[in-house]
Formats: sequence, structure tokens, C-alpha cells
Amino acid sequence: MLDAKVILKRHYLDSKVNQTQFGGRDWYNQQATRSVNQAIGRVIRHIQDYGTIVLCDCRYTYQSNRSQISKWLRDSIKEPKDFDVFD
Repeated sequence: MLDAKVILKRHYLDSKVNQTQFGGRDWYNQQATRSVNQAIGRVIRHIQDYGTIVLCDCRYTYQSNRSQISKWLRDSIKEPKDFDVFD
């Protein structure tokens, strides 16, 4: 987020938001979501593979962020109400 290229891209898109309806924050969130989905896809490559994916980030409590997770995984997302389940 603090990389000079990222900052410049965000500022550029923010200056064009009236023309594109796609601002710097939208672009940044899209890039972050793409990276998360790519990482998730590396856990399970084949139908016989299995794995556990743990998203330890409070941003995934928001439906807007959860809806960006790959469709095949969305219905399996569980949000613990309390973190004692990991003991």
C-alpha cells in the first residue's frame, strides 16, 4: 500500500473517477482480492486434494469482502464467534 507505484496508480485512478467510475480504492481492493484468491487456489489443486484455509483478518467479517472470495469457497466460510475454538 505504501509502494510508490501503488500510490501513483491510486491517485491517477482517483483523478479519473468521473470518467471511469473506478477509483484507486476500488482498484487496490480488486488487486488484494485477486492475490488472496490466487493464494487460496494454491492450497487445493486437484479434486483429491484437501487443505485448510484460514483468513485471519477482520475484513472478512464484512459481506462485501466475503463476496469477493472465489465462489467455490464462499459457502464453506465459517466465522468463529470466539477464538477459543483454536485451543
